[in-house]
Order: sequence, then C-alpha cells, then structure tokens
Amino acid sequence: AMRESNAGFSLTELLVTISVVAVLTAMTVPNFSSMLADREARSITYELMSAIRFARSEAVKRNSVVFVSAYGDGWSSGWMVTDSDGTEIRSWMFPTPAINVTESAGLSDLSFNGAGRLPGSASFAICASDAGSSDRRVVRISSSGAPVIELTGKCNA
Repeated sequence: AMRESNAGFSLTELLVTISVVAVLTAMTVPNFSSMLADREARSITYELMSAIRFARSEAVKRNSVVFVSAYGDGWSSGWMVTDSDGTEIRSWMFPTPAINVTESAGLSDLSFNGAGRLPGSASFAICASDAGSSDRRVVRISSSGAPVIELTGKCNA
C-alpha cells in the first residue's frame, strides 16, 4: 500500500511560528524607536554645532556682531543666524520638535563679536523628547567661541 505524504505545515505549527515572530518583533520595536530617537538627537547636535561655527565664521568675516537665536518657541523649534541689523542669514527649523534642546542659563540668543568670541559661555543639553535611555549630548561653547560636544550620561538620569 502506498503512504500518503503530507507536505506543508499544520495549523498548530503555523500559529506557533507566528507567535514566536510576534514576540521577537515586540521585543525589538522599543529598541528600534530608541535608536531612531538617539540618531535624531545626534543629528540635531551636529546641526547646532554647524550653526554655531557658521555664525562664528560670519562674525569674523563681517568683523561685526552675529547672533544665533532660538527660533519660535525656543531652541527645540530651531534657530537662526542673524547679523547685527537683525537680517536673517540662515535658519534651521524643526516644525515638530522630537528633540529637546535647552540652554542651561536660559539664553535665547548667542552673540559672536567680530573676533568670533562670545561675551560669556553657553551650554546646550540635547535629548530625545521620549528620553528613554538615550545619551544626553551637551554642546559647550567657551568665551573663545569654540563649540565642543560632550556625552554626559543618559537623558533619563
């Protein structure tokens, strides 16, 4: 007598496989969203560094005061570089801010003189809005006007 061969999966095998895939997916999605938020925070940090370097360069090039100012509702919404007359030179806008950018002393603008220096210093903390355990990035600007990036622990710490 000939034996009938059943090629394929049973319904039970299929349900077990789907369940395992669902559990693995559920475990990786939070890590993935945290990774994306951390990547965006890193990107915003570099954008801020770029704006500061650009403003400093423009101040030296023009030999006059150039400002980097918070845009709209604060630094998280973006920033703009303006000359001493208030004319916008360049802007960076983030209409739906997913990243918190705060200046530690509550400054709403930075002013670089014709030598590219600040009258004081400034420090910006940058974190993903849904903080999680993403890295806290800090952009520090000394009175010389040179910005540096530091990692100072986790955002939720």
